[in-house]
Amino acid sequence: MASRDDGLKLWFAATQRNRAARLAGRDSINESEALEVIRKRDRENMRLYRKLYGISFGKDLSPFNFIIDTDKLSANEVAVAACEIVGEYVKRGTDERKK
Repeated sequence: MASRDDGLKLWFAATQRNRAARLAGRDSINESEALEVIRKRDRENMRLYRKLYGISFGKDLSPFNFIIDTDKLSANEVAVAACEIVGEYVKRGTDERKK
């Protein structure tokens, strides 16, 4: 688990299929094309995260303070959850500095 000193790190989890559906809707492409884009991006990120951080992208989530499973949430619900986490993080930081 990441420490507070390292800053706040959120991981937004979603299956490749759900990410592809969102990408297809956003970019007006078909879902199979979007899935290929997602798979390629994941492969590239796996190599990059292994090289830079020594972790397995999407599998080793230990660097993250919070994981938000977005598969069953709307974009608004994801934003609300993230804002609540950030707000609590900021509040705790402010409380710690008052001590």
